[in-house]
Amino acid sequence: MAYEMTGFIDDGYNRDDGYVAPPPPEPNGERLHQGLSFTYRMATRRQLVNLENQMLVAKRDEKIDDTCQERSEEILAEFMVKQLKTWDLRDRKKNAVPISVESMFHIHPMLYSAVVGIIRTWRTSDKQPHAKKEPPKDVEFEKNSETESGSSSDSQK
Repeated sequence: MAYEMTGFIDDGYNRDDGYVAPPPPEPNGERLHQGLSFTYRMATRRQLVNLENQMLVAKRDEKIDDTCQERSEEILAEFMVKQLKTWDLRDRKKNAVPISVESMFHIHPMLYSAVVGIIRTWRTSDKQPHAKKEPPKDVEFEKNSETESGSSSDSQK
């Protein structure tokens, strides 16, 4: 289902159109990841402000504590777990991978970055190859009905 973005993020609903397309094959024929479909909640501005603040606080002593960056990444992973509702991620044995903080640290970096970008509203989902064609707009219906009936506002004059 295609969503029309308006600039206002309604809180309290899930989007079912999360999708990151698999990248093209590398010269050796392998892909870096298989892509991902997911259901999620878009981050609101308030959530992003709070997230950024928590991550900054976690990194405040990074010059003397080398675990600060890792803690900051854990905060982001915890946020992602809260925002992700479902996904179709599978391991090499085709087992479903649970949505968990630990799983976030095992996702291919390119895939993780893309999902973070979609949830944090930096980017939109890729077009799903199996997506249904969008229904015609009302204007298209009006044009079709005028053509079928042979009537139009010009012919009625």
